[in-house]
Amino acid sequence: VYIWVIGSNLVLRCTWTYKLSAHLRHNYLTVFTIAALEIFRRFQWIFFRVENEWNKMNNKSHMQMSEMSNEEEKLLHSMNYNV
Repeated sequence: VYIWVIGSNLVLRCTWTYKLSAHLRHNYLTVFTIAALEIFRRFQWIFFRVENEWNKMNNKSHMQMSEMSNEEEKLLHSMNYNV
């Protein structure tokens, strides 16, 4: 999936630069299509950015839970209690 997104990003960026051509300003359908493709390109990267932040958040909470369980084990072993 990531390889496809990288390739589509390159292609969609090239189509966006094509929009800057002066002869396309009168063809509203082409300008609309290229603008819609640009919105799709930006949505792809927003999706992956949110996925990245979600993974960071889950890894951090998982690490905090594992640290807490290690501290609880140390406390229980120091008091010689078996659970």
